[in-house]
Amino acid sequence: MRRRRRRKQIRLLALLAIALGVAGVVWISTGRSSDAGGVEPATIAAERETEPETRVAAATSQAETPRPSRPLPEADRPVSRPSTTRTPDPASVVTMGRSPAAEPTPRQTAPAASEPERRPEQRPQQQSSRPTERSEPAPAQSTIAASPERSTRTTATTSAAPVREMIRQAADMAARNRPVQAREIYNRALLDQRTTHSDRAMIRERMAELNETLIFSPTVVDGDAFTERYRVQSGDTLVRIVNRQKLAIDWRLLQRVNRMDNPSRLRVDQSLKIVRGPFHAVVSKSEFRMDVYAGPVPEVDARGRIVNSGHAPTFIRSFPVGLGEYGSTPVGAWLVRPNNKVINPAWTNPRTNESFAANDPNNPIGDRWIGLDGIDENTRSLSGYGIHGTIEPDSIGREMSMGCIRLLDGDVELIYELLAEGESIVHVVP
Repeated sequence: MRRRRRRKQIRLLALLAIALGVAGVVWISTGRSSDAGGVEPATIAAERETEPETRVAAATSQAETPRPSRPLPEADRPVSRPSTTRTPDPASVVTMGRSPAAEPTPRQTAPAASEPERRPEQRPQQQSSRPTERSEPAPAQSTIAASPERSTRTTATTSAAPVREMIRQAADMAARNRPVQAREIYNRALLDQRTTHSDRAMIRERMAELNETLIFSPTVVDGDAFTERYRVQSGDTLVRIVNRQKLAIDWRLLQRVNRMDNPSRLRVDQSLKIVRGPFHAVVSKSEFRMDVYAGPVPEVDARGRIVNSGHAPTFIRSFPVGLGEYGSTPVGAWLVRPNNKVINPAWTNPRTNESFAANDPNNPIGDRWIGLDGIDENTRSLSGYGIHGTIEPDSIGREMSMGCIRLLDGDVELIYELLAEGESIVHVVP
């Protein structure tokens, strides 16, 4: 009996040994050794089952912070590269432009689950930021469809339907060579509170183009409220014409628009174009921009926006400006001071007492000065402020003056001709 029991035990032990040997062979053949790759099969299966949308955050973090155990493909590395047209397939991304030192080890190439992480479509943020090779812009709808958030922002920055219709009508009028009507419709759209910032910028550009003909050329267009024809009479000069016709401009503007080389050579019965002011200005500190308007004085609300209350001013043109250092240009309303417009002014620096004579090329305020008087509660107690030129063109668009408003030399000459002493109002808004 004992011998039989021992034989049974020996057989059981032999079977157990054989079973363990077979299990070991199976385990080795399935490649579960840790040298097969950096990602466990369970992790791979979980990643394959996960939808791409749920892995956006993970893919983005990998693009921004390369993992040391798995170098990013060269197409995903944050280095400067020429723009490419095609989105490379995963295989070409892995091998493209690699140096021998950058070749992945078997540990890095084995897992097939790393491929979805390299595909651009799995990382929409990278795909949207890559330029394409085509010269024309990519269709807007593809960008909008890529992200519901972007679609919302695009809708929020689109002007209201009535404004878009006005812009369309104005463009149609301009195409039909009806510039006065086009300007009037554009102006309504510009002053509409539902118009977006980008549409306002576009409207200003289009209106400035129209006004190059309507205001600043020798052409007089029927229906324009700000220009007309005038026949020179005996004894006329440009100064007398401005005063007698009460044009509220500087006489040099007539010389400019009529392309006159010598303003003293007037002929009796000569036809001139005259421009009626007054013109006013609104200076936006945040935009470093001066907008010039014709007609009524612009009404400005607390946010610095022009209020369209019935008879509104008409936008003419914009000019870039420089402003006071540390935000020192005062916000408020100003009147162009009577008898305080000067060509080639002498100037003394109030901080250093350094003096500059008239016509001095080193004079920091350039060759034009337009004095301003404060006329509201914010500015009434202030003095010494004005609009002037500059010998530092790089200061335009920056805060570098002592508080005054700077313009480029060519721009300040035109502003000098447009703004009238004792009549033109300048609003400085945030």
